[in-house]
Formats: sequence, C-alpha cells, structure tokens
Amino acid sequence: MSITKVKCWYIPGAILDKDSVEKSEPTLSLVKKSMLKAGYRAYCLTDRIEIEKSAWYSDYLAGDQTYFYIEGSGVFRLVNIDLVENEFYFEKSNIPAGFKPWIFFSWQSDYNPSRSHIKDAIKKAIETINSRNPKVPVEIVESTRDEDGSGDIVEAIKKNIDRSLCCVFDITNVSTVPAKNVEESEQDTNVKLKDLPNANVAFELGYALCRKVDSQVFLVKKTREDLNEDNCPFDFDKRKRIKYNNKTEVVTQLSELIIKHFEKIGYIEPQQN
Repeated sequence: MSITKVKCWYIPGAILDKDSVEKSEPTLSLVKKSMLKAGYRAYCLTDRIEIEKSAWYSDYLAGDQTYFYIEGSGVFRLVNIDLVENEFYFEKSNIPAGFKPWIFFSWQSDYNPSRSHIKDAIKKAIETINSRNPKVPVEIVESTRDEDGSGDIVEAIKKNIDRSLCCVFDITNVSTVPAKNVEESEQDTNVKLKDLPNANVAFELGYALCRKVDSQVFLVKKTREDLNEDNCPFDFDKRKRIKYNNKTEVVTQLSELIIKHFEKIGYIEPQQN
C-alpha cells in the first residue's frame, strides 16, 4: 500500500494567505490516517525533537488555540497530540482558507459622530500600512460592496467579514428602551432604562465572533452623555474595547491598534525603534 505524505503548515494568528503559505517550508509532514466530517487524524513524520523545540508546540501546551493549514483539506485546529505514537488529531476550523486585503467596518447611521470618527481612524491606519510596503495595498470594506451585486445582502456581508484581515465595529449606543415590558413601564414611572447599539452592528459582530479570532475583532464605543447610563449591553462589557470621548482619542488609539495587528500577522514589517 502506498503512503501519501501530506504537507501541513502552522498559521500563527489564524491568518491564512494560502498562496504564500504553500510556497513556504511546511511545519509538519503527515500521513493521513482517517478523515471525518469535522476531524482529521494523521501520523506525523516530523522529528519529535524538532516538534518539542517549536514555538507552536509551546503555545499548544499553554492552552492556546493552535491552527494549521493541511494541504488539500483546509484549516484545522490542533486538538490532541501523542508524540509517543506520533499521532495528531485535528478538528475542522471555520476560518476561511484565504483572505482579501480588507478591513471590514461595521457602521451605523443612527449616530453620525462615531461613524465618521471611526472611519477616519481606519483611513489613517490604512494610509500608514500602505506606505510601508504591504504584501498588497489594504482597503476598507463597509458591509457590502458594489461588486456584491443585488443578491442576498446578509450573505454578502458574512462573506466580506470572513475574507477581511480584521473587523471594526461601532458599538456606540444609539437608542434607549425600558428595561421592563411596555405595560409595566406605563405603570412604573421609575422604570429603569437600558441603552442599545445598532441592531445590524450587533448581528454582524455576533457573526464575526463566531468566525474570527479575538485579535481580529475591534470594538469601538463613543461615550454619550445624552443617554441614560450609556452602558454596554449583553456581554460587550466583558470584551476589550476602545471607549473614547473625542475624535482625537479614537483616531490615535484605533489606528495604532490596527497597525500593530498588521505587524503581528506579518503583513507589514515592524518599525525599528
């Protein structure tokens, strides 16, 4: 029986430029043992000492999510290793096997100041990134593009989120509603109010959190003194985000975070101090 070797590449940051990856030296050499609907079991031919010295193995032992691109099969997350038997088990990942040089911007039209401020911050980051010899010039994508045509808008938005290198969400509160139902609110003049972000932004963010790694998702919220308590709803408050008061703050903070992200994933070279 012939044995077919399969190439396998570690993809740090879960960002995959498929063409570039396949031109590089593979991280592992595998022999497929079995492939299930959501799993991939293989024998590893790579030397054990080489594996134990690798940075990705240290990350795996530390409990970090460790992703690999397996030749001809797509992106998988490493689930289990048996270095004694040279056996690896991978689980299918929903990370797309490719990307576009895009920064996805999920905006809202209910409260313009934050939309304009955040877009200006993204533009500043893009200007800097594109001045530093990136692999491909980066551009901003706002939900749907003209090229998406007149098809299913929701599916087009999902696809654009999947393909983007990172996503920025304007979670600024845009409305206030009673914390209780309407009937109770009419009877209780002291009913507590709660603030909410734009519903479309919340939907797009929920999808992105299922499809992207945390480092690819940026939440931005402008403080609004004209609203009730201006708190974040749901579990937004538990997530790292930029909270700002004026345009200067967000342009500086967000542009720096985006640039650092592109440096970290190797899209541009880090600047020397």
